Amino acid sequence: MPFTPFHFGPGVLLKGLAPNKISFTAFMLANVVVDLEPLYHILRADLPLHGPLHSFLAATSAGAMVGAGVALLPKAWQVVTKGRDLLAKRSRTLQAEFRPAASLLGGALGGFSHTVFDAFIYNDFHPLAPFSPVNPILGFISADELISG
Repeated sequence: MPFTPFHFGPGVLLKGLAPNKISFTAFMLANVVVDLEPLYHILRADLPLHGPLHSFLAATSAGAMVGAGVALLPKAWQVVTKGRDLLAKRSRTLQAEFRPAASLLGGALGGFSHTVFDAFIYNDFHPLAPFSPVNPILGFISADELISG
């Protein structure tokens, strides 16, 4: 997929199915972090665009780390604002965005799903790295089919 916004769709679906169990914030941020790798290579005009961060293992791990960071945001907010509670009097769904379990799950799913969708269409992609250089799902769906739904 060209860049991150196309990756947010599955997160919307997952958040709709389990609003209190998945952090859409962590899901989106994980996708942005994973897409920093090809952006770096585009800006440097070098290839390949997709490196180690675009494997299932690395993207899911990076997503979980992003989720851990999202879970820490309310505590950081309290430090910065000298005790103001970011989530006081907020809806349960908004509070769930920052719960550790929801944030970790949202981030991990964001990283994992990013790799799934990119693996369909990019030939410089090794989703099973470091265990295998093979991309078993390349070409299973075309870029046009994937983007148009």
